[in-house]
Formats: sequence, structure tokens, C-alpha cells
Amino acid sequence: DLEVIASGKPRLLIEEPQTTPDGGAMTLLTSKVPLRGPAGEISGVLGTYFDISERKRSQAALVASEVRYRRLFEAAKDGILILDAETAQIRDVNPFLCDLLGYPYEQMVGKKLWEIGAFSDVSESEGNFRELQRQEYIRYDDLPLRTAAGREIAVEFVSNVYRVDGEAVIQCDIRDMTERKRGAEEHARLVGALSQATDAIVMTDLQGGIVYVNPAFERVTGWTSREVLGLNPRILKSGSQDDAFYRQMWEVLSRG
Repeated sequence: DLEVIASGKPRLLIEEPQTTPDGGAMTLLTSKVPLRGPAGEISGVLGTYFDISERKRSQAALVASEVRYRRLFEAAKDGILILDAETAQIRDVNPFLCDLLGYPYEQMVGKKLWEIGAFSDVSESEGNFRELQRQEYIRYDDLPLRTAAGREIAVEFVSNVYRVDGEAVIQCDIRDMTERKRGAEEHARLVGALSQATDAIVMTDLQGGIVYVNPAFERVTGWTSREVLGLNPRILKSGSQDDAFYRQMWEVLSRG
């Protein structure tokens, strides 16, 4: 008020924290202009006040939400890409994906998805991107990508279109499936080898329940795999060995 009186100039749209009669906090948007008498002399100050407390609380909540999202984005253990839904230009990329693909952040942001070497064979470029625009969702369960170092990796690639303040953007979630795929291939090879073995093979869990038998087991014993799954191998006992023999065998096995 004193500044307005001294200068004769208004002060407009100043945020003022205030205390309510019950001790609470509020924020006012205040404007002050000088009041002048007939001769132009300043005789006082006119103030207008708008309560913007709710707006300030909403802004604070939005900032907090954005901070939480950014922290999750930066710390995520899956790759995340944010694309412009109209141009396919990369707007943002999280550190995990930069590390996974070996491309610096600066080499990815601003480029179209298929201009990055890792994605050059992904979607036959614009055709699949247009499909994503139409469907607003696309998924690849086993998508091959090539890193900057030339190593091929397998990823799960899921893209969704969503809207932020009325503007459409695309989020791509990228999960490295290379180790899982390798494990599945090794498992398939193991099962293939066991299936072709000429010796009968039985696998159990730690409680002794049968979880796998190979075809040779079926030929040798006459039991089918469907009949024995979940049962204990004691179904094969001949009676030639006493219980102490089997207890000792199990104790040895259980120790590894």
C-alpha cells in the first residue's frame, strides 16, 4: 500500500499468502491502485482480492504428481519411450532404454522412431505407425531389436495412445526378453533331449511329487505320464528294499 501511495503507480496481480480467522492458510491474488481526489492527489488505495487458494493447491498437487511420475520414469527397469502421436518423433526416453540400446539420450530425442538404428526394421516404418494411430494400441511379444553395438535382443513392445491436456501422445513400454527367451530355448532343448533318451527318466519336486517323465519311462514301466504326474515314485516300489533303504536314499538326495 505504501509503495502504491509513494509511487502513484498500481501494483497488479500480486500473490499474497494470508492467514484465515481460524488460523488456516490461504492465497490471495491482489491488485492495488491509487485513489485520487479532485485535484489528482492520492487520497488512498483501492485493493481487489481474489481467493486462489484452491488453484494453488491444484498446482502444487500437479507438480507433486509430475515429480512422482518423473521419478518412476527415471527409475523404471523397463524401457519407456514417449512419442509425438502425429509425427512419431521421440519426445522423451528413460535412462534404462538408453543403456539397453546403447544410444545416448541426445541421439534419440527429436528423431522419428524408425530413424533410430535399433528400430529401423521394427514396423516397416510408417505403415505400422499409422496402424497404431488408428487402433491406439499395438503389441509385439517377441520383437528383435539391434543395439548400437550390433547385438540383437528380443523385447516385448507395447504401445498405447493417451492424451495429456487434450494432446495425443504415445507411450511405448519395452521389456528385455532376451534372457527369458534364451531360457525358454534351453528348456525346449532339454525337454527334446530327455524325450529322445533311451533311459527312463523321472523328475520330482522337493516334496517327491512327479513333475515329468519321458517317453522311455512310459515304455519301461507301462505307466503313462498323465497317470503318474503328482504321484510319488513309491508307486514303482517292488518290495525288494525295506523302508530304511528309501529313507536313506531320500536323505542323501535332499542334501544335494
